[in-house]
Amino acid sequence: MSTAALIIALVAVFYARSVSGRCNDLEDRVGELRRSMMGREAEVEELEKTVSFLHKVAERFAKGVEIDPLMVREKRLYGSATVADLTAAFESNEAPYVIDVRTADEWAAGHLSGAVHMPMDTFEKAIHGVRRDSCKTYVICAMGSRSESASQMLAERGYLNVFNVQGGMSGWRGEVVKD
Repeated sequence: MSTAALIIALVAVFYARSVSGRCNDLEDRVGELRRSMMGREAEVEELEKTVSFLHKVAERFAKGVEIDPLMVREKRLYGSATVADLTAAFESNEAPYVIDVRTADEWAAGHLSGAVHMPMDTFEKAIHGVRRDSCKTYVICAMGSRSESASQMLAERGYLNVFNVQGGMSGWRGEVVKD
């Protein structure tokens, strides 16, 4: 092989390595940009959700619904009530509207007088039956977890004055009705 051919071959090898290295660098940069854009898309989506949430909070506030600062911090459209809050509501002239989302067996073992039974497993289908007036709606289950989900569903559908009863029936010390 001639010297010229050897030089051309070496230049070609170095050039190929250089181009290959640049291609790898470009691929890495494209990957970084994609990851960066994905992060930005998620950031924009989160900001849009926050703005939408704040619009809903402002709407509720304009309608006279109590807005607890904790609701805003936790980004939820329903309030929290303790068993003591619910007891006080029963003792006042408020006549609270209570939705019990426990199972049929839990309901039969004891429920609040005047409560409406809407088991969680059928709640989404039965939600249209929930009153839409301005009274406070207390949602209760055994401990507060299922009622939190039901409260969220109600709030997302525009129901106002919805309160999840924390501690649920396990914390209730008042009278119950047994079926």
